[in-house]
Amino acid sequence: MKIENIEIDIVDIDLTRPYTIAYKTTSSIKNLVLKIILADGTIGLGASNVSKYVVGMDTMDSYNNSKEYIDELIGSDIYSFWMIINDIESKFINDPGSKAAFNIAVYDAYCKKLGISIGKFLGRKIKSLPTSITVGIKSVEETISEINEYLGLGFNYIKIKLGNNVEEDIRRINIINEKFGNKIKIRIDANQGWSLDDTIKFYNNTKQIELIEQPLSVDELNNYLDFPSEIKKIIALDESL
Repeated sequence: MKIENIEIDIVDIDLTRPYTIAYKTTSSIKNLVLKIILADGTIGLGASNVSKYVVGMDTMDSYNNSKEYIDELIGSDIYSFWMIINDIESKFINDPGSKAAFNIAVYDAYCKKLGISIGKFLGRKIKSLPTSITVGIKSVEETISEINEYLGLGFNYIKIKLGNNVEEDIRRINIINEKFGNKIKIRIDANQGWSLDDTIKFYNNTKQIELIEQPLSVDELNNYLDFPSEIKKIIALDESL
């Protein structure tokens, strides 16, 4: 089944509320949206969003790179699935945004032709995983109010953005832990805002933290090797890799 057409677009999606991370405040997300259309009308959808601060390019860069690849992929047989996937990997070694959008769209189209979910195709072993909802950097009072709102919606895994000041971060998390106890699981995203010593200090002065995402700058990846083993177990690396 041939790939007959490919459509790409940039879509700005407004957030229900702005949120602040260590280096910016965001009120909308610019997404690269990609649609692969097969000869029988089957549509595979893919999308991505990248940050220049993390991977060295933004979503518009990925959009422009993706446009240049469209003609190469049109006419390919979707049943040559692994050949297409390998080609995408080689074309976009340094462009994770384009790679992700094309990869997802090809998987989606191929699995629709097979009549199975992507999860089943990949050999899913776990039926479900708890997802978190994110609270940006804000006052303790605002954070508590927002967590209460999310608990009411059924979320008990909360990702909290930190990274402006480690002393304030410790204070904020300890108050939240005291307030909610075992009602919530806390995940931290410092968005490159801490040093190695900051991260160790935060770990040693807080409790009940499930994971810490991206504490160090993308220029300090080797420093992750210097964390004590107990901290390495809860560090989550990210798209900068």
